[in-house]
Amino acid sequence: ASRIRKGNAPAIMTSIRHLCMNLFEHESSSLRLS
Repeated sequence: ASRIRKGNAPAIMTSIRHLCMNLFEHESSSLRLS
């Protein structure tokens, strides 16, 4: 993590946030179908 540049931190946090949102939506839709 120390190798990550400060300039890249926002982009990484954004991508992680999108991944979490996608996983959350996928889980929600799966629960809804079952």
